[in-house]
Amino acid sequence: MVVDYVNEKSPPPDELELVFQCERYHSLPYAGGIMDQPHNLMINMNIASNVYFAWSEWKKCDPKDTGEWIKRNPKLWHICDDIIKSGKNG
Repeated sequence: MVVDYVNEKSPPPDELELVFQCERYHSLPYAGGIMDQPHNLMINMNIASNVYFAWSEWKKCDPKDTGEWIKRNPKLWHICDDIIKSGKNG
């Protein structure tokens, strides 16, 4: 799970590892453009990337500043709130 990776409890899940490789090499997993990629793979990579970014930013937030962080980052907070409510935040 992405949150476990951010919390330094596991290696990155496959989809997030693909995100890192795609960013590193400026390429997609398969030859061709976006339309040549497996649809579900691209969706899962996007979800993994969004969760990774949101949870990484949340963990950087000083606990005394959480209210202000939430106001400044409502979309990220929505993801983090879902993670916290799921109980999968480590």
